Amino acid sequence: MSDDYEIKPVGEFSPKLKEAMAEIKEVIKKHDIGGVVILNDGLGHGEFGFFLEEPTWSVIRFMEGGRGVHVKAHMKTKTRMVTRTTNMIFNQLDLVVMAYGVLDKIKSMLSKHTGAEELGKKGKIRPHVE
Repeated sequence: MSDDYEIKPVGEFSPKLKEAMAEIKEVIKKHDIGGVVILNDGLGHGEFGFFLEEPTWSVIRFMEGGRGVHVKAHMKTKTRMVTRTTNMIFNQLDLVVMAYGVLDKIKSMLSKHTGAEELGKKGKIRPHVE
């Protein structure tokens, strides 16, 4: 790879990723499911979404301003809701760990064959995660 190869994010965020994430959120609500979503535009912008409170059966609620998470599991909460939420969290965690392993292996392969890690150190690859 030549030294003049440089990709940098344009602007503070990618409108394309914001729009895609909003569409994904609607699909998640429509199907009454939860999830964790990571999107990237290849230009340095990334978008990450937790959709853990969207299912009607979830006992998770995110606090305003990202100040924390509240789990509404008390005596009046239906056992089935707590069980489904617990299953969702354990399943998502297992899948994220698996995804990390795959992405880490691909990163190592890219670094070995393209010098991508060196580009990152030189500031040629500038991820902007929002």
